[in-house]
Amino acid sequence: MNLLYPIQNTSTTISGIPISSSIDSYGSTCTSWGDPHFRTFDGLGYDFYGVGDYYLVRSTQGNDFVVQTRQQPCGTVSCNFGVVVKYQSSIFIIYLDPISLTPRTYANQELQNLNEFSLTIEGTEYTLIYPNFFKVVISAVPWPFGWYLNVYVTIPTSFLGRVRGLCGTFDGNINDYHSQSGSIISQSQFFNEWIVPNNENIFLNELYSIPNLPSSPASITLFSNCSIEPIPQPIETSKYITNDPPPNPIFVCNLTSQEIQDYCFSIFLNSSYSIQCNNTGNINTTSLYENCVLESSVFCDLSAAKQMGKILQDQCEQWRRKRLQS
Repeated sequence: MNLLYPIQNTSTTISGIPISSSIDSYGSTCTSWGDPHFRTFDGLGYDFYGVGDYYLVRSTQGNDFVVQTRQQPCGTVSCNFGVVVKYQSSIFIIYLDPISLTPRTYANQELQNLNEFSLTIEGTEYTLIYPNFFKVVISAVPWPFGWYLNVYVTIPTSFLGRVRGLCGTFDGNINDYHSQSGSIISQSQFFNEWIVPNNENIFLNELYSIPNLPSSPASITLFSNCSIEPIPQPIETSKYITNDPPPNPIFVCNLTSQEIQDYCFSIFLNSSYSIQCNNTGNINTTSLYENCVLESSVFCDLSAAKQMGKILQDQCEQWRRKRLQS
């Protein structure tokens, strides 16, 4: 580990230019935000307050594309305290320092050398654009007790049905509670299914390889010959450059209740795409509005609502196109 990208206060772009000539395109976005709330690639929404390291996204072809997240106690629930993104042999990690709870970042040399890749840092928001239309946005957000991370993962259309994990299978169906082989299981089994085994946990060792997924439930051996720690150990900070992390934020919320309500209303109830979605019966945006008001009030943060609004807009447009084609 020999390259650290610290939190920046100004816009910074690192490395090359994202691919623009591929016949592929952006497919769908999955989110894990707040404490945390999930919306899968296929549109299933659920909450999961587990503590541990999980596969948010895992390509069926092992090391092609992997996102692991670390959920730790956050008040009475849990929040994202760390994110690993592995694209082929490149690795990017952002985690909250176990002592200061402020963000630190790390990337290996392979990421720096990756062709057609860009990392843009806007304050405490990181946008990673990989070749072939993979995109990850990670926002480090302050709240009264430190920081937490919001995660937004976009994968290309070519990966339809080729991913697993807490973000679902991206197969066009919302029955996303699935096993490693893709078969349907219960919600509780689903959460346990995507705990990261120690010998695949990149938080613990960046050299670990991610195996291909089995083709049938009979070949699943997720917990054989390994142990899962219920509360993950802190990352060894000796592996990283020991520059001082940014100070804990002095938390002052300048948002009023009316401002939060107005903002959430403009996105989830009064925008043209939300009205269109409600009229077609594809999604009830009232519940999204109520959740937006609650989360934005608790965390004093509108950035997650803005990202969710973009995703809702994309989904409504997809439904509109499907209806025109039918």
